[in-house]
Amino acid sequence: SFCELNPVQETHHIVDQKQGKVKEIEINGVKKQINHKDNLIMICGSCHNKITRKELILKRKRDIIEGE
Repeated sequence: SFCELNPVQETHHIVDQKQGKVKEIEINGVKKQINHKDNLIMICGSCHNKITRKELILKRKRDIIEGE
């Protein structure tokens, strides 16, 4: 998990799903669903809120390109 202080409570999309508008992304040249495990990270609620407010920057796990 991302946060080592609090228990995991939520799943965060590394590439934002834009309120359901993005269905597919490209990961290392391969198109995958937005909910693919390579685009998800398990985090606590506090860290999730910090990422949303841009107080915490999440670096991508792999080379992920947002799809159309």
